[in-house]
Amino acid sequence: MKQALISLLVVAGLFISLTGRSLIAHAQKAKAVTAKAPVTAKAPVTAKAPVTAKAPPKTRAAQAQPAVGTLKPADFAKFKNSSKGKVLVLNFWATWCGPCVAEFPELVALDEKYRDKGVKLVGITADDPGDVRPKVIPFIKKQKVKFDIVLQDTDDPEEMMNQITKDWNGVIPVTFVFDKQGNLAYSRFGIIDRELLVAEIEKALK
Repeated sequence: MKQALISLLVVAGLFISLTGRSLIAHAQKAKAVTAKAPVTAKAPVTAKAPVTAKAPPKTRAAQAQPAVGTLKPADFAKFKNSSKGKVLVLNFWATWCGPCVAEFPELVALDEKYRDKGVKLVGITADDPGDVRPKVIPFIKKQKVKFDIVLQDTDDPEEMMNQITKDWNGVIPVTFVFDKQGNLAYSRFGIIDRELLVAEIEKALK
């Protein structure tokens, strides 16, 4: 009898012991799953979508390139006459010309000041045609140029020089001011003197 009772107690103890271990194991697995859950839920792919999809239209607009026209010496007279009634300021420059680059911000500022007062400023670059995309366009874009930029389209610079004045020996930068009737009113060979240029523009506007 005692032996039967002892045997019964031993079996019951084993059952409780085995059952208890399985629950603990399940609880441990459950804890492991819940502990891992935040890892799988960390920064879901949908949360990253806004980064890759940031305003593509703005990006395309930012990549828009300024236009650079061309001007042949034979077309200079027609080009100049198209500005009659306005004061025409021409600046010959190039990206490889240090003084040209140095004075450029002043020209941008003058254009901002006089554009709506009857003054047309045009920059004529002496850069090589092959340098327009890699050098000229990035430069004028950086300078935030709003006035026209054209490429001097000739293999012989003297052809353009002779269209303007025989006093020009080819030095750049050079700035010319034409009055409202299209007459050459002022020439500046070398970097501009802002005060003198402003005075000549004001005089030509009268």
